[in-house]
Amino acid sequence: MQFTIQIVSVDITTKPTAKGSYQQATLAFRDLQQNKLKEKKVMSFTPEGKALFDIVSSAQKDQTYTIDAEKEGEYWVWKAMMQQAPGTIVAASQDGKTKFTSAGVASGNQIGSRTYETAEERAERQVLIVRQSSLSAAVATLNAGKGTDPDKVVDLAERYSSWVFQKDAKESMFKTETTFDDIPNDL
Repeated sequence: MQFTIQIVSVDITTKPTAKGSYQQATLAFRDLQQNKLKEKKVMSFTPEGKALFDIVSSAQKDQTYTIDAEKEGEYWVWKAMMQQAPGTIVAASQDGKTKFTSAGVASGNQIGSRTYETAEERAERQVLIVRQSSLSAAVATLNAGKGTDPDKVVDLAERYSSWVFQKDAKESMFKTETTFDDIPNDL
């Protein structure tokens, strides 16, 4: 889940423990999608908490951040906190997702990050999936007949793949070198 907040205040306190102390940042913010004031406590003693604590403790009133959160058990855990560039206009769309305009690019202030595939990487992955599926179908087809010759498997897989991607589909899919005499008699 992703949402956008505007900082209202940050209060940092030191909490004593038996082995020393830790810091706690209490972040008061406005959830811009819901237009509600909320609060989050961030501790400094875990590696993930330390990264988030560093960002939260340096946050200033009226700064805008995009938060990536994931549900773990019954709690929402903040996975990334990215400060929006000054001058960014944040507006909630009708579908509840946030749109950024104007300066709209997030600054580098973040914990964690997400990596998304490019369109080319998605296309390459899809080709690999189809090729793998075509190989499986070719092996199954040829095993139903008379054994599995690797060259025949690859040829048939390429025909299936071409058919899926509509590349010379009629010519490659239905053009065959097999005759009825090549099919084993199963009677």
